[in-house]
Amino acid sequence: MANEITVTVADSSIAELWPAEALRARSSRSVLAKPEVVLFKMVEGKKLDTIRFTELAEMSTNAVGADGTVTNQATTQTQRTITLSEWREVTWRVANRVLEQSVLDYGMEFSKGAGARLGEYMDATIADDHASITTSVEGSTTNPGAMSDDLALASIVDLDDLSVPAEDRTFAFRPKAKSELLKLDKFSLAYATGLQKGAQVSGLFGELYGIKVVTSPEIVSTGTPAVLKNLLLHKQCIGLAMQKNIGIHRKDPPDLSTMWIAEVLYGEAVLRDNHGVVINTRG
Repeated sequence: MANEITVTVADSSIAELWPAEALRARSSRSVLAKPEVVLFKMVEGKKLDTIRFTELAEMSTNAVGADGTVTNQATTQTQRTITLSEWREVTWRVANRVLEQSVLDYGMEFSKGAGARLGEYMDATIADDHASITTSVEGSTTNPGAMSDDLALASIVDLDDLSVPAEDRTFAFRPKAKSELLKLDKFSLAYATGLQKGAQVSGLFGELYGIKVVTSPEIVSTGTPAVLKNLLLHKQCIGLAMQKNIGIHRKDPPDLSTMWIAEVLYGEAVLRDNHGVVINTRG
């Protein structure tokens, strides 16, 4: 009986719920690093550190000659690259006595908290791409104003003029910018929105001119005076490749403590600059 495999012996090989909890936490706190907002690729298990996309230039039309001749045209190809270089971790180390005496489930609490923090970091790296989106910019950086209906519409027109598809677009606002829009009657009063309740009562503000809206404190604030770098993104503007989704490791250090480590490995980059708009508003 001394050599039987008990639950204690097999503890390290028994699956636990922490990774699932971490993923749910990441999903609940992350609003930008999602497949519906960016071009999302899973490459788990693949031995690589770089992903390359090929962007083909638009074709042109030519008149057919009277004798039926046609004109060949060169095809321009541009390489877009995502480097899988973002390797982040969150670590806790808890004394075993605490595990014995505390009413908290530290493994579960760690999983939820670490997942949320890694998700927020992923959002921050996407929001920081504003500096690489230069084709279309609305709003002043020297004298920024409040987020307005005019700025939202101008950003939509920017993408429309470039023939960017109307579907798969997302507005990403800093909370202050969203609140400034909600002050406008057309977005808050029931008679103007067509909703049974105004947004100031119901809290609803899921779409703006048919485009989904997400709000994130990770939207960058920069400069003096402070400028918020709100975004209008088409899904193909930014790519995110996940090589190792959020995972939780439980370790037993060479002392009387237990260690939990959460990690994620991914990369992201602007793939199509003209598929996004930076909307500058006051901070």
